[in-house]
Amino acid sequence: MPRSYIRKKQPHYSTADLDNALKSIRRNTLTVKEAWKKYHIPPSTLYARLSNRRGDGKSGAKTILSNEEEKLLIHIIQKFQEWQQPLTRSDLISMA
Repeated sequence: MPRSYIRKKQPHYSTADLDNALKSIRRNTLTVKEAWKKYHIPPSTLYARLSNRRGDGKSGAKTILSNEEEKLLIHIIQKFQEWQQPLTRSDLISMA
């Protein structure tokens, strides 16, 4: 059974507040410290969002292969399985 992550602590700010704070900081109408105090958003969250380390809508690390390349590689692996031909790690790396 796969694990499902449940946050233990919910943020005390809304996404609208976060968006408004980030817009104000980018427009230079507020500093990070002022936005932190006004919207009650941790400064680490603000800095992370400003530097695009978090919150870009994509989870996990950047992928090496595009979606099309990944689908093609999966198709090839499935064909080799149908033909009962084992693939080694070096085979997969060379195909990728």
